[in-house]
Amino acid sequence: AFMHMPKTDILTTAQYFFSGSATPDESSIYRVSIPLGGDAATGFFWNCFGDANAMVRKSAFEKLEGFSEDFGLGYEDYEFFAKAVVNGHRLDIEPEILFYYRRSFDSMSF
Repeated sequence: AFMHMPKTDILTTAQYFFSGSATPDESSIYRVSIPLGGDAATGFFWNCFGDANAMVRKSAFEKLEGFSEDFGLGYEDYEFFAKAVVNGHRLDIEPEILFYYRRSFDSMSF
């Protein structure tokens, strides 16, 4: 789908969040995340852009100089998406949920 979207610089998708070590099923899903897209005004207050599951055009990634390399801070994806949108790159959403995201209570992402 991404190759058929020539104006899109970043494409991300909705996702199911689950915990535990077993294969995800309906009982282990505790949240559904559906990003809103590239709205800079909303993104100033809340990460509406998506998560670290995006496809990014190489040209956009290089122009933005990639992700922050400040170790241990987290939210590199949010910072990258915000920087992209503020700099005029197009961020679109694939609304179909394409994957499950396992979260652990002891990880930085929880």
